[in-house]
Amino acid sequence: HGVACMESEDAHLIGDTFDIVFTRNAIDHSKEPDKIMMSGKHLCKTNGLFQIRVHENEGKNQNYAGLHQWNFYVDNEDVIIESPTFKKKFTAKEILGPNLIIEKHKSHKNAPEIFISYFKE
Repeated sequence: HGVACMESEDAHLIGDTFDIVFTRNAIDHSKEPDKIMMSGKHLCKTNGLFQIRVHENEGKNQNYAGLHQWNFYVDNEDVIIESPTFKKKFTAKEILGPNLIIEKHKSHKNAPEIFISYFKE
């Protein structure tokens, strides 16, 4: 049973390795969350789980200041991910595909926490 912490750029070196890949309150602080999402997908073994947890509308609520350059929000059974700073917009399903479960849960913050769960087939 292995546990590893790594930079997303290194994920291509060890693809199909982990049963569970998990990130919480981090991917929305990155410069390229789409690349991190692709890396997480790549790291999962077949039948593995990649789960992302972010606070909804954190970028918008923080006026896109400091580390909060990306905004994640649920819309029509998908998660929209956008950044006015980087002039980029995409969805979780565009990056990870249709095998997603998207949930919102109460959190200690004012904004709910979004759970994006990808199951690799």
